[in-house]
Amino acid sequence: MSNGGSNKIEAINQYYDTPDAVDALSKWYVQAKERAFVDFILTKTPIAATGRFVEIGGGAGLQGLLLRERLGSRYFHSDYSPSLVEKARRLGLKSEIIDGLATPFDNESVAGLLLISPSTIIGPADLRERQFRECYRVLKTGAGVAFVTSRLAHTRDRHCLDAKDDELLRSIGFEIAGVHHWGIVPGKLWRMLPVAPLWRAVEGAATPFGFGVRKIVVARRSA
Repeated sequence: MSNGGSNKIEAINQYYDTPDAVDALSKWYVQAKERAFVDFILTKTPIAATGRFVEIGGGAGLQGLLLRERLGSRYFHSDYSPSLVEKARRLGLKSEIIDGLATPFDNESVAGLLLISPSTIIGPADLRERQFRECYRVLKTGAGVAFVTSRLAHTRDRHCLDAKDDELLRSIGFEIAGVHHWGIVPGKLWRMLPVAPLWRAVEGAATPFGFGVRKIVVARRSA
């Protein structure tokens, strides 16, 4: 990784550990929208019958609260930022400070994984490869991981998963279980109008046509 790429990722990580970042991430998401998003993720991601479902780079924990509603004690929140982990713990989540590139989980021990735009997949290619390989190492055979990036990531000089990433995942041993786009309704509309079922229906109808700003690549460990 070039010094420029390394410095960029370090700057992102440092920002995420500031009070401003914790506050921004706590307010950024709309609960009703994220509940619909979490439900979509869980319908698309293969989850083994036993073991933890781990979120790597779980941020302030809003999606984590919703995942815990669905998965109970199987859900495990983690982040590289001590401040974000502390925030998640204050919300009542079980959370640990974990480097996503070197997790403490045993080989083939994790039932499912979720990564929503952590620095390890929106940054340089070498970091993505290390992250993909670490996900492969810890997943049970047949279990899946959902990688989420923004289709507008380039506007912030960050990476959105692409066909080269799909090829890399396959070379590591993953099967691409699906590539989806979700999130056509802006968050401000979810806030302004108490019609979450309508927006949920709109999102569901739009997704098969490739609409939505969130790109989701679901990969299954095939062997």
